[in-house]
Amino acid sequence: YVGNTKVLTENDNIIELASSYEFASTDPAIINTVSRPLGEKIDEIEVSVADFGAVGDGSTDNVEAFENAFEQLFRNTDADYRKVLKVPNGTYLFLSDLEIPSNAIIRGETQNNTILNINQNNILFVTSDGEGVNDFNSSNRPRNVEISNLTIDRTTGQTVLSGLASSNFEYITFLGEHQLSQSVNDFTTEPGAVFFNNVLFGTAATDILFKNCDFTSNSISIKCVQTNQFDTSINVKGCKFDIGHTAIYIE
Repeated sequence: YVGNTKVLTENDNIIELASSYEFASTDPAIINTVSRPLGEKIDEIEVSVADFGAVGDGSTDNVEAFENAFEQLFRNTDADYRKVLKVPNGTYLFLSDLEIPSNAIIRGETQNNTILNINQNNILFVTSDGEGVNDFNSSNRPRNVEISNLTIDRTTGQTVLSGLASSNFEYITFLGEHQLSQSVNDFTTEPGAVFFNNVLFGTAATDILFKNCDFTSNSISIKCVQTNQFDTSINVKGCKFDIGHTAIYIE
């Protein structure tokens, strides 16, 4: 430092140096705003999965980056960090199952250009403590998940709703590889783009909304296996089923 002068290097944190932000500070008509830390303001605007190391190049495995983001945002005991997670345009490859916890809010940049490429792997939902479906009960099961504005690209992988409650899926394209010339020989073993297994009423997938989603080139788009008699609610509104064998299959 020399007086108010500082020589900047590549290791300096510019945000710390520009530590003050005030909304509309150059407009004399705006007089009731307060000065805030600039870093706090930037964090408030948007948190991107790229901030946790995700790379949408179609070849980098992104399971760890996404799950680190879920851990820090949606499983954080500090509610100040419960932010919406944005996913920029790109193709994000997943080489193993992806686990999404309760209270996750995930939004892609654009429906057709934000692509989660799961191939034969699954998207699963876990509790806020990270517990899987075998440990679900009526109190701790995953809830309040919102996913929107992206494409889930798959071969045999499934978005598995088993145990999930009170969640919304909007403007999602579920994209498979099915062709109209292909048939389904065994519905019992054929995977669905969306799948849920309802065994007990207390942990059954229910109060779930699919709104304005596109199910394209899937042999089975939505598949449910239920082994006992009870009611659940899965709402499908404004969705399109195209180039598929079976839209909804309930066993």
